[in-house]
Amino acid sequence: MNKNNISIASAVVMQLSGIVLAFLSFYRSPDGEITDSVLWYVAQTLLYSGSIYGVTVYVQTKFAEIRSQLFGTGGGGSTSAGINRRE
Repeated sequence: MNKNNISIASAVVMQLSGIVLAFLSFYRSPDGEITDSVLWYVAQTLLYSGSIYGVTVYVQTKFAEIRSQLFGTGGGGSTSAGINRRE
C-alpha cells in the first residue's frame, strides 16, 4: 500500500466510525437524542476526511501540473490547473 491509499483508507474508516457512533447514540438513547459530544465527533470525522480528500486532490493536481511543465506534455494537468495559463 502506498501513502495515498493509506490516507484514503483512514479517511473512509473515520467517516464510517462517525456514522456508526451517531447511529448507535441515536438508537441507544431512550428518547432518540444524539449528545453534543457525539455530534462533535461526527463533525471532526467529516473535517478529517474532507481535508484528506482535498489535500489528495490538490497534491495530485499540482504534481500533474509540474510534470506537464517539466516534460512538456500538454494534457498532463487537470482542467483547473490550466485556467491560470496565458497563451
